[in-house]
Amino acid sequence: MNTEIELKLAIDPADATKLRHQAWLRARAGKPMRRKISTTYLDTPDDALKARGIALRVRRTSRGWVQTLKGAGEVLAGLHERAEWEVPIPNGEPDFGRIAASPWAPVFTRDLQDRLQKVFSTDFWRTTWLIEDGDSLIELALDLGQIVGPRGQADIAEIELELKRGDVRALFDVALQLASDIPLQLESRSKAARGYALGRGAALQPVKALAPVLSAGMDANAAFGPILGRCLSHLQDNAQAFLSAGDGESLHQARVAVRRLRAALSIVSAIVPAGCVSGFVAELRWLMSTLGPARDWEILHTRFWGPLGARVPENGALEALKVISQRAQAESWAAARTALASPRFTKLALSLGGWVAAQQWCEELTPGLSEDLSQPIILVARRILRKRHKRLLALGKQGRHLSPEQTHRLRIAGKKARYTAEFFSSLFDPTAVGRYVKALTALQDNLGRQHDAVAVIDRLNTVAAQRKDPQLAWAIGALVGWSLSDAARESEELPRLWARFRSRGPFWNGR
Repeated sequence: MNTEIELKLAIDPADATKLRHQAWLRARAGKPMRRKISTTYLDTPDDALKARGIALRVRRTSRGWVQTLKGAGEVLAGLHERAEWEVPIPNGEPDFGRIAASPWAPVFTRDLQDRLQKVFSTDFWRTTWLIEDGDSLIELALDLGQIVGPRGQADIAEIELELKRGDVRALFDVALQLASDIPLQLESRSKAARGYALGRGAALQPVKALAPVLSAGMDANAAFGPILGRCLSHLQDNAQAFLSAGDGESLHQARVAVRRLRAALSIVSAIVPAGCVSGFVAELRWLMSTLGPARDWEILHTRFWGPLGARVPENGALEALKVISQRAQAESWAAARTALASPRFTKLALSLGGWVAAQQWCEELTPGLSEDLSQPIILVARRILRKRHKRLLALGKQGRHLSPEQTHRLRIAGKKARYTAEFFSSLFDPTAVGRYVKALTALQDNLGRQHDAVAVIDRLNTVAAQRKDPQLAWAIGALVGWSLSDAARESEELPRLWARFRSRGPFWNGR
């Protein structure tokens, strides 16, 4: 059994010729090989294998038939890693005798074997190159073809970079070279995942953040990778979902992912010099500056237009303002899609992914820095959690008598405290962590709704400054008043939520 480690990149089929003739690739790789590959994926009608994280395929190549089992794996920071069991078979029928020697043999009961059927198939041409990168050997595969399922078909146009030997960082280095003059995007889904989605008619869905799994025996150096990797995966998954479906929740989750990444980088910069993370922080600020307006306009439509429209039906001024805001929303969403599909975002994701994979948090590890990185992560966690909690208490001590600027700072501090608690949650008692995070989430949600109301007012004031129309000014005033009323209601609730949070003592002084 092998462990497959690879990066997947989506490519426009029109750029395939450009890839084949890329000067860097021609200089670094040998003569390419091209072959036709036809694959059938099998499962039960209720997707019993998929539910266990297993993929079974039978593939025909110019070399004959191959049967492959892939186990549950993880996509972290763009990197796909799965256990793989591959054996030759005589024809296109699954050979259960060969599966008996695999680690997944107990899954393939007689009942399951009898219920297996074709779920979908893939047909594509694969062109492969072998690339030497220092001590590393990488297979680059360009796949062009189709996935065919009972509900239709989808194009395959992707690059797979598989590590045959050496350092995983080399995968990201090669990907960055390829993306230097060819538009590419990270692909978080395997062909199997795309095929199941096509076969079952399922679209890409927004994804919520998952906490990393850490152990108290880890040092800081080992723990930073899972923390940052989960954050980056969260961003990549929701970027793909937004580009595919264009829904508000995936946009929201993409913004949350950016914030979580910035919070995770601040944890790293508590140990390493700030200059080691400043480049990533700057690029995340750029991304947030694009996603922010798109989210603000979306909030205006989902939270405010509906209730106000029900109170003031068929009002010409409001309808005119709604048309203007819808146009602004469409423009801001187009800008968000452009940013997430841009070479700049791909470079950010690949650079950050390679940095996480290498765990080389600074170019030069001085003796003092090496010692800091070797600290037990649980000690680092307690220190940072204590600092975040102390700042939050200091900012919130004035209760409801907070200025908008103070409320904003409290909201940001609350996010950092919550994300940090979630990053380190696996190190402490889950019940105590859960109580703390739940109370902090309620507080953060309240502050977030207040911020949303203010953000909506800022967007409307921009419209008012651009258009000197008395009727429009009336409509803007009505919506601003509604927003201020909404913020005031949330503000009245804040002291109760603050008191509830204060009652949840620190959980990090336990085990």
